[in-house]
Amino acid sequence: MSENLRRTAEHDRIVRPRTKIKHEQNREETDTLINTEFSKNEVLQQQERAKVVEQPI
Repeated sequence: MSENLRRTAEHDRIVRPRTKIKHEQNREETDTLINTEFSKNEVLQQQERAKVVEQPI
């Protein structure tokens, strides 16, 4: 039983830092995608507003 516990603890010691790094990378990628999409939407909204302003009455 103690050998199994030792192996599990060793495995966790190795896997946890990798998991944290991967999680942080995923979070950064998600933030980048969200910000990019938000920026695109802002530009589209500004273009639509400009079209409305330019239309003759």
